[in-house]
Amino acid sequence: MVVGVALQVHQETVAQRLVGIPGVARADALVNEVLAPVLNKYVTSGKLLNWGYVGVYIGNQNNRSIYVWAADPVALVQARQVYLPEVTANPKFAEFTKICGSATITVHNLITAAK
Repeated sequence: MVVGVALQVHQETVAQRLVGIPGVARADALVNEVLAPVLNKYVTSGKLLNWGYVGVYIGNQNNRSIYVWAADPVALVQARQVYLPEVTANPKFAEFTKICGSATITVHNLITAAK
């Protein structure tokens, strides 16, 4: 079983995204500065299987999602218990949350994948 969690952050509507919002580029840069080093460390150590940051251009207002995958629900919760405090302790994370606002967290179970 592979499970994942997605943190969907509200940035702006699709129409606003098409013309550009100043904070989006900074939020994207902060993911690389703050989240990437921490999450990459936990992928390398085997606590996470993978992580990513995707942009959505058609759909609901949640047009940025950070996802992490772990081997099972227990591994996912255990990984979150160690990486989340590390991420949120970074002073730049406050800037990220100021730009992105509140988040919706969803937990997913991978049923099938490409081989």
